Amino acid sequence: SVSPPHLQNDPRFRALLAQTIQTALLRERTRPSPPCDTLSSCRRALSLERRRSLSLALRLAEYELLARYASCSLHNDMEADEEARMNRIRRWVGRKEREMAEEKGRVVMELEREEK
Repeated sequence: SVSPPHLQNDPRFRALLAQTIQTALLRERTRPSPPCDTLSSCRRALSLERRRSLSLALRLAEYELLARYASCSLHNDMEADEEARMNRIRRWVGRKEREMAEEKGRVVMELEREEK
């Protein structure tokens, strides 16, 4: 399987993968077979070709799903990282505003003391 370990245990990914594989299997099973000269050679060629194409179709379906899922996952991770960064900036700005207000209060009190 080409699925990364962190996705192999994800039930949504497994369900999407199973659905995608079933679609690929159905598409491969309904595909027309190539013509052959003799019945036995045709059977052998057809059996081999179907096994090969089924394997490729399953691998392709898994890659397509993985690409789609990874793209969405990456986008979600990037959004979460950006949101966390914005929250850190907001907290930092809030801290600085409080510190400046406290400093302003201290300066005002010192100036009042000096005026007396």
